[in-house]
Amino acid sequence: MNPRLRYLLATVCAVAAAVLTVTYLAGVGSAGESETEVIWVARQEIIPGVQLSAGLLQLVEVDGPTRRLLAREALPHTPADAPEAWYATRTILPGEALVPGENVSLDPAPAGRESAWPGEMRVVSLPAEGVGAPELRAGEEVDLYVIPGEGREAVRILTATRVVHAEADWVTVLVPDEQVPAVLAATDGLAVKVVRRLEGLLP
Repeated sequence: MNPRLRYLLATVCAVAAAVLTVTYLAGVGSAGESETEVIWVARQEIIPGVQLSAGLLQLVEVDGPTRRLLAREALPHTPADAPEAWYATRTILPGEALVPGENVSLDPAPAGRESAWPGEMRVVSLPAEGVGAPELRAGEEVDLYVIPGEGREAVRILTATRVVHAEADWVTVLVPDEQVPAVLAATDGLAVKVVRRLEGLLP
């Protein structure tokens, strides 16, 4: 073959190969960007009734096929979604994705029920003393006491109840449905004393 023709053909092949390579890499890059998504998963065990927050969750990056296969409806659906809008409707295990209708809901009560959680538990907020909100964790077990009058002995009204949320002077806990009237009556006009259980503090 004519050396000049051979050189021309080699040059054409090299240019074509370069164009194809650039096109392929560009396609892979754009596909990677569009196929990779971020979902929320539980950072720790979340009990039913707990309002979600960023501290309870972690962001996990998954590729498109994985999301479509394992968690098509997993949150967030859009960047505007906020964790605080959602409530756990059953126990969510660490690493579990959040899926509306399966383990989370916008309503703080499960569909079809007014306010009771599975196992006939209700979410009750009570005025409290010595809550220590920064330390008291959602899911921690505590005992609740009231002192019915000056000089009277403290009375335990709940044992090993689960904390849903705590603030400076309020604590929200899970209460068995049949005990709700007695708990509300016992705490009428009184602030509960929160006593933390040792097993709830151990790692």
